[in-house]
Amino acid sequence: MKKIPQVKHIDTLGSLRRQASTVGDIDLAVASDYPKEVINRFIKYPKKSRILEAGTQTASLILPNEYQVDLMVQPPAAYGSLLQHFTGTKHHNILLREYALKKGYSLSEHGIKKGGKIIQFDSEEKFYNFLGLDWIPPELREGEQEIKIAQSQHLPKLVEIGDIKGDLQIHSNLDVEPSHDLGQSSIRELTEQAKTLKYEYIGLTEHNPAVSGHTKAQIEELIKKKTHEIKSENWGLYVFNGLEIDIQPNGLRALPDSCLSMLDYACVSIHSSFRLNRKDMTRRVLAALDHPKVKFFAHPTARLLGERESIELDWDQIFDFCLKNHKWLEIDGWPNRLDLPDVVAHEAVKAGVKIVVDTDSHAASHLTYMRYGVSVARRAWCTKADIVNTKSITEIKSMLLN
Repeated sequence: MKKIPQVKHIDTLGSLRRQASTVGDIDLAVASDYPKEVINRFIKYPKKSRILEAGTQTASLILPNEYQVDLMVQPPAAYGSLLQHFTGTKHHNILLREYALKKGYSLSEHGIKKGGKIIQFDSEEKFYNFLGLDWIPPELREGEQEIKIAQSQHLPKLVEIGDIKGDLQIHSNLDVEPSHDLGQSSIRELTEQAKTLKYEYIGLTEHNPAVSGHTKAQIEELIKKKTHEIKSENWGLYVFNGLEIDIQPNGLRALPDSCLSMLDYACVSIHSSFRLNRKDMTRRVLAALDHPKVKFFAHPTARLLGERESIELDWDQIFDFCLKNHKWLEIDGWPNRLDLPDVVAHEAVKAGVKIVVDTDSHAASHLTYMRYGVSVARRAWCTKADIVNTKSITEIKSMLLN
């Protein structure tokens, strides 16, 4: 769509623009004074399965995967109104309409109406500013406190992808004979990809060696070998020697404590026994976190979107423990995890808990999943200061190695 000159601007709308964890369909907005040409271009999309509708301002397609794509065209002079109207949740828009009505205004996708006259806006910023509000980032338009806070000009400056300095949960192909899947990429492949992302550091956190089939001495030897591999070369950026350790049902870590001294840090996570009750699951997690080398709790709800529900935890206890013991909670950017979920992450940040945003990459190409983790962090109202891996290499070393 961007390839034709009649398209001045094009944006996503709705849950996709808000970067919700699941999206029902795809809504697109186009700013153009030539709607006929725009719609003709849209319905000629070569990968469609069928055309549902093609009108004078709107059109709809079905893709081969049965996703529906809806297009709306608006003149550039009113484009900001269209974006605003179709981005927020229903509750956000209801609250905004109620706010506007108190000022004597009515809102629509065409603009703001007062006394029979419609005022148009070519940008959302102008639309919100006209109402006496700061522009509200799409990720915050959920109908919570965003309008009230925008009124007082105290909306946070949300973290951005460019703020991220490194990724602390990555699985390489260093074969430590792990309990779960091995990574696909070498350290060199991972570091080269990380450099293209302008990272200062990465952390390699292969799954711990499988408990079954290994003696303590064998596990220690595998960790020594991994440590030697990481430390033996100059990779062009700092590579931390980490490990992702299974939390066993009784709260024990699936790794001898003697191995932890060889690591720069570890994270712990749940990969089994997901249905313990809330009290036992919380006790299990806190026990596993209780070691100086363990820095964060990875994909903390253990959910898989569309596959597995979240585990039950007492979040107040978890937050309190993290604050008292300088532990962090992870937002895992892997697309079917997005875990911590935004709602819980928001509560964590309000409690003062620091967040680390990672990709859980199992291949170099997965490092780009950071954008999904950052989207969750933005929906959780996170600023740069709330995110651990916005810190420089000097700062992160002092946090991980001390």
